[in-house]
Amino acid sequence: MYRTGQLNNATPADLAELTHRQVRYVEDLRTVFERAIGPDKVPAGATPQWADVIGQAPPQTLITTLTGGDDLYRAFITAPGADEAFAAVLRHIIDTEDGAVLFHCTAGKDRTGWTSAVLLTILGVDRDTVNQDYLLSNQYRNTGPNDTINGVQQPWLDAAFDQAARTYGSFDNYVREGLRLSTADVAALKAKMLA
Repeated sequence: MYRTGQLNNATPADLAELTHRQVRYVEDLRTVFERAIGPDKVPAGATPQWADVIGQAPPQTLITTLTGGDDLYRAFITAPGADEAFAAVLRHIIDTEDGAVLFHCTAGKDRTGWTSAVLLTILGVDRDTVNQDYLLSNQYRNTGPNDTINGVQQPWLDAAFDQAARTYGSFDNYVREGLRLSTADVAALKAKMLA
């Protein structure tokens, strides 16, 4: 499993490395608009998949959510199609037998940040470690503490976890009812990722 930003600027060397790492699926979590602006370059041997997280939201909601912050992260739970998009990534991780899944959004920090947080939480990683992993985006993107455009903030991730609990009653219910992952799916994910 790999997490990144959009692949429109991938160099031939980048694509060759992803092919070498046996990337089988490229999961694009962006909207139609974002995809039109920066079409992906896909490594050889990989199948592109589109799982739009927030593009089905009403236009006014979409405008406000794309600017980031708590509203965006709450939309990861409430936007039409969001649950299906995140679940698609997890299902491809489960189903890919002989290679890797790469998932990305535009910057590789918000939609992918929640995807990683969900995956790590399902795998039993403690919340402090999940938070630390999420906040690494600031380090890798060389952002300052108040850079809300290029960085991430802990309250945003907290908002997504809070919304999952508000909407579904608990994170486990979000996994079962929102993402529609069965006990067998969760067990398969753990067997694959923790082996």
